[in-house]
Amino acid sequence: MFKRIAGMFILIVAVPMLMLAHSGSHKKVMGTVSQIEASKIHIKTKDGQDSHVPFTAKTAFLKNGKKAALKDLTVGSRVVVDLTSKGAAEKITIGKTEKAPKH
Repeated sequence: MFKRIAGMFILIVAVPMLMLAHSGSHKKVMGTVSQIEASKIHIKTKDGQDSHVPFTAKTAFLKNGKKAALKDLTVGSRVVVDLTSKGAAEKITIGKTEKAPKH
């Protein structure tokens, strides 16, 4: 009997609370790094917008599915940045680096 009551509690209370905790607050910025500063990066998005994204010591960096660091990030790197609710970078996933056009 106790297991049924506990199971119903989880279904009625806990599951909806977990769903609300993750509803729509997770945002991403995708694009190409145009500038790197001491505490933020500038990202040029596909639609031509320039986005300034701050990062902290807690920001996680990933490259090829493995742990990376700020030093692995270069101008021209394609990135996907997962933002915190305050707009700072929680995780920066580094992709391929675009080559600069030759003039």
